[in-house]
Amino acid sequence: MDKLANAKEQLHGKGQQLAGKLTGDRAKEGAGKTEELIGKAKEKAADAKEQVKGAVDEVKRQVQQKQSGTTGG
Repeated sequence: MDKLANAKEQLHGKGQQLAGKLTGDRAKEGAGKTEELIGKAKEKAADAKEQVKGAVDEVKRQVQQKQSGTTGG
């Protein structure tokens, strides 16, 4: 769900940038660029969060395997 919201934010920012360029409104163009960059940053943060979760899950799995190996023998 977060990825969809981030993509929507990026798209909205690009739209604002385009509208700003077309009308010569530098403030709107800047606001659009900012919104797009925020969406990209949130996307990168969500990706990093998923990678960390995957790494933590893998460590937990390995610890459980070692524990069951040492208590079973």
